[in-house]
Amino acid sequence: MNLNTKKTFYSLLFICSTLVGFAQDTIHLKPYVSELKSVEVFINDKKYNFLFDAGGGETLISPDVAKLLNKEIYGCSTGIRMDGEMIKYQKADSISIKIGATEIFHQTIGVWDIMSILPSRFANGTDGAELTIFIGLPKYGNRYWFLFDTGNIGPVILSPECATLWGLQSNTKDSKPLSKLEFIIGRNKIEINSYSKKIIYDGVLNFESISKYIFTIDFRKKEVWVN
Repeated sequence: MNLNTKKTFYSLLFICSTLVGFAQDTIHLKPYVSELKSVEVFINDKKYNFLFDAGGGETLISPDVAKLLNKEIYGCSTGIRMDGEMIKYQKADSISIKIGATEIFHQTIGVWDIMSILPSRFANGTDGAELTIFIGLPKYGNRYWFLFDTGNIGPVILSPECATLWGLQSNTKDSKPLSKLEFIIGRNKIEINSYSKKIIYDGVLNFESISKYIFTIDFRKKEVWVN
């Protein structure tokens, strides 16, 4: 998955019932991951990319969006996913969102970091007999795919191309000695020893970085959560 180069805030839009009672409008959806779609939403004339979910029960914005809007984040609400999983989120007040030509005022809107459900990829290798998990890590408005590798007991590894874009080195030819680098995994930032070498992925996570979190992996749905 490679999102637009502009900064994307991960937010969730429940739109099916909120548009009832408004004039007919055409909403253009964009590809996101697999069959998921995103939609352009304007708040205070600023464009955001929202994840589109017609089966949700609440419109959610990320804490980053709430802070940009200078909204107080408060309280606690609970949502239930179809598999029974409980989702805790907070709230913010008085936010108008515009989709196409339709403007919708939310007296109260949910605030939740959707990155707590990490974007992930499951790969089966060239002959379909393997199982490999990749975790999408955000950096400078793009997403880079790192191998989920508990067997890597050394530092985190970046490809030379990725290391150059991340500012770890100045070119894509030479390997870079060990250096501290900042990563965002889930909701948290961590600094961890990293270096670059020629690999076939953007990067490879290591045991140290993985062990700092609790990962829940749903192999059937091909989803990864992090706490």
